[in-house]
Amino acid sequence: MRKKLFAFQVAIIFIVITTMVTSVSAATSPGSLTFSNTPLTVPEGESEPAISIAGNGTMAITGLQWLFDPAAYGTHLWTGPFGSTPTFRGLLDADLRKSGKSVFGSGDADVDLGSTGTLHASTLIFLINTAFNNAQLGVSAIACRTAPLRVSTSTPAPKRSSTRPGPTASGSHRTVRTSGFHITTLKIAR
Repeated sequence: MRKKLFAFQVAIIFIVITTMVTSVSAATSPGSLTFSNTPLTVPEGESEPAISIAGNGTMAITGLQWLFDPAAYGTHLWTGPFGSTPTFRGLLDADLRKSGKSVFGSGDADVDLGSTGTLHASTLIFLINTAFNNAQLGVSAIACRTAPLRVSTSTPAPKRSSTRPGPTASGSHRTVRTSGFHITTLKIAR
């Protein structure tokens, strides 16, 4: 009886595996998949791209600048419809100002396209004193509602650790996770 039960179990497992392999291989055929990759290059270099794709197919892409240029340094932003080559929009966090400090972005970045169509980004920023011998970390919270995208809300927040920033969404509320110590919540006005 045990031998018959074992043989029956082996037969069932064989049928299940055969069905799974057949259904997986039926999903594609050799040569039916295509892929293209459009490099988003800038002279100062890029790293750590982040992408968000909205329900309507709009995409936003950020990239961290490599080469330090105090005249123009920040997180790069591209936007466009999914499947297209996106348009370069400029430096997302380059215009942040704080009295008595030089502010540089592009430490880290995350981007989210909310259901309301608003772009929400958070970037790790460096607040450097005027003597350029001491720095503080901060997080910028940026919301852009209109196209072409322009900054409508930008708030540097103090940062006590190097935890990565990241926006999260719930309806028209956005929360920017800056570290275990500080949370910034933005209410998006219509």
